This record gives sequence, C-alpha cells and structure tokens, in this order.
Amino acid sequence: MSQDDVVISLPDPLERDACLAADLVNAARRLLAEGRFLDLGALESRISDLCGRIAGMPKEEGRRFSEFLQEMNAELISLSQEIEARCNVLAIERTAGASTSAYRRLD
Repeated sequence: MSQDDVVISLPDPLERDACLAADLVNAARRLLAEGRFLDLGALESRISDLCGRIAGMPKEEGRRFSEFLQEMNAELISLSQEIEARCNVLAIERTAGASTSAYRRLD
C-alpha cells in the first residue's frame, strides 16, 4: 500500500447499531411532532438488543459506550415526556369534542 492509498475505517457493527438506534429515536420524535402514528416496537427491540450486547462485553470495552448510553437514556426520557404530553392534548381534545356534541344534542 502506498502513501496515496486511502484507508477507510468502518465503524464496528455495535457502533453502527448504536447510530441506528439514535436515528430511530429521532424518527420517532419527528413522527410525533407531525402527529403521525408511532410504532415503538422496532425502537424497543433495537435498544434492548443493543443494551444486551453492551452488557455482555468486557467491562473495559463496554465503557466506551457509557456516554452514548447516558445520552440515549436522556433522549428516551424526553421522548417519553413528549408522548405523554401529546396523549394529554389528545385526551383534552377528545373530551372537549364529546362535551360539545353532548350540548348539541340538548338543543
């Protein structure tokens, strides 16, 4: 190999999967903001698999994911709060709509 050859360093599969998990969280937030349907099954299984694989690593090797896991935890808590807020808004809208239609029936 000469000095002019380019060496491409690809992330290991676990790093790639960590990036994909982060992308799924971002996609879920985007869908929620757009008021679209969320299927969190893929996110749950990917996070579970990722955490299991990291937990199975030797301690020193797994430490390199510590910051990522802390950030991912914060993102998941934030997503959970956003989902809860959206559910509250929908419940209020549903209740307001039911009240309005009940009053219309009395007229």
